[in-house]
Amino acid sequence: MRDVNEMKVCMLAEKLPPEFTGSGRQAAFLGKSLIGKNVEVVGLCSNPNDQSDKDMSWGFPIFRLHTSSKKRIRSLEFAIKSTIWLLRNKGKYDILHVHGYCSGGLMGSIVAKKLGKKAIYKITLPGEDDPEALYQSRLGKLKILLLKQFDALVSISNRVQKCTEDFGIKNVRNYTIPNGVDERFCLNETANREARRELIAKYQLDKDARIILFMGSIEYRKGVDVLARAWPWIVSQVPESRLLMVGPFFEQTNFHQQLVSLLGEHLGRTVLLVGNVSDPERYYRASDVFVFPSRNESFGNVLTEAMACGTACVAADIKGVTTSIITNGYDGLIVESEDPNGLGNAILSILRKPELRNRLTGNAVKTVDEHFKIECIAEKYVDLYKLLLGERRRSYWNVGKSK
Repeated sequence: MRDVNEMKVCMLAEKLPPEFTGSGRQAAFLGKSLIGKNVEVVGLCSNPNDQSDKDMSWGFPIFRLHTSSKKRIRSLEFAIKSTIWLLRNKGKYDILHVHGYCSGGLMGSIVAKKLGKKAIYKITLPGEDDPEALYQSRLGKLKILLLKQFDALVSISNRVQKCTEDFGIKNVRNYTIPNGVDERFCLNETANREARRELIAKYQLDKDARIILFMGSIEYRKGVDVLARAWPWIVSQVPESRLLMVGPFFEQTNFHQQLVSLLGEHLGRTVLLVGNVSDPERYYRASDVFVFPSRNESFGNVLTEAMACGTACVAADIKGVTTSIITNGYDGLIVESEDPNGLGNAILSILRKPELRNRLTGNAVKTVDEHFKIECIAEKYVDLYKLLLGERRRSYWNVGKSK
């Protein structure tokens, strides 16, 4: 039997940073944190922008396989090239850790089984890469057959866990391990003050501006239109309020045009579309309130990051997700989904009540430190890796919780 104290893990995701993707960022954060824990890490992803290459941008080697930039062709090319890479580089990994759905990840389960490796599939979003969603999609039966080749499934929240259990994949164990918060997201009062000064200067805001932050893709799923509907009321009550919307946006989409219409004269004046940024922690630190109005998430990466930086948070209630992170009134405020009035009033409560804001932020930092720090999450994965490497796969394994 292999010495479980020596482990080699391949983190596979179709997209890894600098591309904007939550699952890719989590793979990079986890890989970086595993260094020094007797785990050798390599990353494997597609690269539509250049030739295949290798870099150490996250402290471990990431192999970027050149593919087309066209979505379907990119996925197909990555599936072929990643399969070849996994076969040719079998000495670089003992465990294949797939982060979210991609054809290359599912094909990798066959390679891992053929080579006697272990394989983990991390489910990142109900409705997209959970078993039911895969089954209902094109070639669904084949995808489920490939999913059954994995040795373990990882759910990142109670909601994802329930989706997986309801589908009922037999002979594959299911673990719940939340996403982790990287060490750069932490409370630092001096850094917070400096970040605020920098952003006020960068965006030419008034020194007394109250900064409200949204972080994520500007799309329907993220609920930014709910925030847009609440915004005129917020500004009418606290005129110095300024909304920074940070994340990718696509001007040609119908949703973007609807959002522009909702914001009206506020866009460019009290609301700024910032786009992607390389330093999200600076925006969390500078803000008075962070808003998480999403309709559909499997976890709240940006929510826990904001909490870690000491930013007061208002979040829409996503069943099985939000309450697994926030305790309403203790370390954040939870409002009903699709409720612009409730969202606006919660934001105003924090802006008007310094004692509420201070209580929420202090408890939020404590919550993240105790439950969501990446070092803690990395240890959970080390335990899982050891378990998989330390025992033979048995046909009578059943789906079951392990937290």
